[in-house]
Formats: sequence, structure tokens, C-alpha cells
Amino acid sequence: MATQAQNTRAEYERTAQTKQALLDAANDLFGKQGVEHTTVRQILEQAGQKNGAALQYHFGSKAGLIDALHRRHYAEELECRASLAAEIFKPGITPSAHDVASLMVRSVFRLMATNQSYRQWAAQFGHVWAERGTAMYTDVIADLTSDSANVGQNLVAAMPHIAEDILFYRLDQAIRFLALQSAVLAKDEAQLRGTYGALSEAMLIDTITGMFEADVSTDSQKTMKQLKSAWQATEGKTS
Repeated sequence: MATQAQNTRAEYERTAQTKQALLDAANDLFGKQGVEHTTVRQILEQAGQKNGAALQYHFGSKAGLIDALHRRHYAEELECRASLAAEIFKPGITPSAHDVASLMVRSVFRLMATNQSYRQWAAQFGHVWAERGTAMYTDVIADLTSDSANVGQNLVAAMPHIAEDILFYRLDQAIRFLALQSAVLAKDEAQLRGTYGALSEAMLIDTITGMFEADVSTDSQKTMKQLKSAWQATEGKTS
């Protein structure tokens, strides 16, 4: 007879498999026909789930399933960035802005070129990624300490002469720009390969490096100061 521990493990594995099947089905259907045209019933059918309440049980709603997809693919980005960081960052040497841009772009390109599920997600949700910017990551994962190749920290180290608030604003813009470019490229796998793919990757790295390294204009400094004063005033009223 199966022990309690064996039964518990078997149930855990069944749950994990069901969730995986639902995520895979949703990712594929969203990529082929869009979120708006994909029904919960279609997701259940493609996932081979006869229980009509399976999606609600595991994710709460279609929106909850989409958030789970975001978490899944961001976890893939973290893993890929950690692997690439060992190639890009040299031990004992402070990273450059180009290094940071390379880490951002190369990780996304590698995933889009090798991971069909990620590519489908980028094509379908690139606009969401662009709309949220840096908030996309804090929205989908609470523990950012797992990011061993933290882009923000490395950018601050690379550009100590530029104020952190300016750098993080630029990082937010760079993430939005990369998301939009990725969404376009992900729609056609051929664009990610060969000379065209290599050129697109190199040009994106150059562009984002330029965004990081640009001189801070007087207008930017003035407006950022005004914005910070407005934030402080708002915080003072709510405290």
C-alpha cells in the first residue's frame, strides 16, 4: 500500500503537471490567436483537462494564468542572464554600460532564438512588457534577490557619475524599448537568425548603450528635480 508521503508526492506531481499543461496550452493559443480570442474552454481542451474548473482551481482566473506565464518566462530570463553574466562580466573588472546592455539584449535574443514558448510570449505580450517597464518584473516576482545578474545594480556600478534616479529612469526606458523591438522580431523567427539577427542584436546593444551613456541635459536634471519635489510633497500629505 502507498504511504501517506507517496500519496502526497503523487498528488503534488499531478498538480504540477496539470499547471504545466495549462500554461503550455495557454501560451500556444495566445501566440496563435491572441488573448482576446482564446477562451478558457479552448485552453482546457488543448491541455487535455476534462475538469472545467481546473484553470480556476490552479490560477483563479484567466488573468491569474497570464500572470503565471509572466512569472515563468521571467524566471527563464533570470536563469539565462545568470549564465550570460559569467561570459560578459570579467572577474574583478567593473562592468561597462555596454556590458549591461549586452546582458539585457543577448539574454532576450538567446531565449527568443531557442525557446519557442518564450518567443510566443514575447510576440504576444511585448506590448504589456513595454507598458509596465521595470514594474513588469516587480509585479511578477516578489523576490528579486534571485537575480544574480541584477541589471540595475550593474548599471549603477558602470555609471557612477550619473545619479541613480536618472539611471533607473533610463533603464525603465531601455526595458520598454527592448520589449517593443523583441515583440516585432519574435513574430518572425527568421529575423532572429543569420546575419540579420546578429545585426539586430548588435544594433540594439549599441542603442541601449547610448541611452545609458548619454550626457544628462540641464532640462533632464531640472525636470527630475521638480518631479522628486512633487513626490516628496505627495508623501508628506499621505504620511
